[in-house]
Amino acid sequence: MTNRERVLAALRGEPVDRVPLAFWMHDFSAENDVERFVAESLRLATTFGWDYLKPQSRAQCFAEAWGLTYAASGSRAVPYTRTHAPCAGPPTYGACSPSIRPPARSASSSRRCDESAPPSAPTPRSSGRSSRR
Repeated sequence: MTNRERVLAALRGEPVDRVPLAFWMHDFSAENDVERFVAESLRLATTFGWDYLKPQSRAQCFAEAWGLTYAASGSRAVPYTRTHAPCAGPPTYGACSPSIRPPARSASSSRRCDESAPPSAPTPRSSGRSSRR
């Protein structure tokens, strides 16, 4: 079975030759740069033979919608440092409101991973695209 056949069969509840496999993780040194993020995601998927590619947004991307600001560590295993936490406790909760737009880097990274992945590698965005079938 190809990666795509395996994943789609498993999602349909059909027999597969083995359980589809993939991982996601945060690489703090690459996740703030679209080019490095895409290259590292594809390198890991290719190196370990993952059946599907799940691009992982930056660890802090959802908090950014609420106004979080941070300083990137630049290290692969060391997370960011908060420089501003707008919803720091109960007294501030009423003043917090999220942005309705996802951070541009997250959307761009996911789109680039999808476009760069080999046709046999299903990605979350590829399910309806005929070029991936």
